[in-house]
Amino acid sequence: MIVSDPISSGVSVQLNVINFLRSKLNGKFKVYVYWNCISAEPNRVSGLDSVALVSSGRNFKMCRFFPKRFKSNEGILWVMSWFVESVLGILAEDVKNVVSNNKIDYVVNISSTIPCKSDVLIIQGIPFLETLSNLSESSSSASIVRLLFWFPIFLLQRKLLVKFKSDSRKIYANSKYIKDYYENLGFKVTSVLHTVKNFSIFKRDTSGLSENYVLSYIGKETEIKTLIELAKKGVKIITFGSKVPPGISIDYIKTFMQVEGHVSDDRLVRLYSNALFTAFPFTEEPFGYIPLESSLCGTPVLTYNKQGPLETVCEGDNGWLVNSREDFISKALEIWNRKDSGINPDRCIRFAKNKIDEFSSEFDIDRMVTRE
Repeated sequence: MIVSDPISSGVSVQLNVINFLRSKLNGKFKVYVYWNCISAEPNRVSGLDSVALVSSGRNFKMCRFFPKRFKSNEGILWVMSWFVESVLGILAEDVKNVVSNNKIDYVVNISSTIPCKSDVLIIQGIPFLETLSNLSESSSSASIVRLLFWFPIFLLQRKLLVKFKSDSRKIYANSKYIKDYYENLGFKVTSVLHTVKNFSIFKRDTSGLSENYVLSYIGKETEIKTLIELAKKGVKIITFGSKVPPGISIDYIKTFMQVEGHVSDDRLVRLYSNALFTAFPFTEEPFGYIPLESSLCGTPVLTYNKQGPLETVCEGDNGWLVNSREDFISKALEIWNRKDSGINPDRCIRFAKNKIDEFSSEFDIDRMVTRE
């Protein structure tokens, strides 16, 4: 069984990991997915229709008390899941009951909010309090929550981290950055397992769009204020994705840039392929799917010289790495004003393909599921 955090759309990273694990495990095991029912109904999420979803159902009832707009915001759902489990502990208990009732032999936990008994835990992000601290740099709401509730959140987080360590037989991380981070917290991380999704759709397609623009992704860790400042300085920005950071409304973002939200695969490929470059400012990024997707379409990426993108972006090969928000804005304006990235599309594509081959070879699913 795969234990997941809330999923609100078919473009969720959680869904990518579930489908990747399922494709590798099918034929070896009957695969279940524990649905964290604090989120939207399962049938509202594309891509989950062919999995065996399991839950006791009791946390479906909590959904009734959440405003409708919350059920489509994966960031808010994740926060709710974290607080429900850290305060009440009912989600881990729910997993225990499901495992017992369905006679499940092997549990893979990809959740960062449910510290259940598992054979394998795959860590995909930094702890909640650190995420909140990063978000507070660009979100006034997150800043207020951190200021008022830092100590109780710290105590709750410490309790969850202890449970994650004690309840997981083996622990893996989805990037070198995450592995190093948790080892500094005292976790014994076996190795890095890159959960590489299917990148086959990402191929260069320069048809259909002729205007100059910069592409960016809107996610819960996107530095929206950086994008807005670039837009105010005359950079035309088109965005995709709809996981808006807490404290910022999508309508406010639309006053500065073109917001396309969830787009089809074909539209996304054309958006990547025709952009001058992809701007990827973030508060926290464990791995970095966006740089690889963009590079496969021949478009370089501007991002920060830290965390996950250190594994997916190489200066001069498929983009630029900068050290600060000020440097990001300066470099973006420099490229925009000359209307030439200076990086060959073929070079971008070669780099991304080599990197994906490297990551794929590191994910040894047989090693992960073989009992000792």
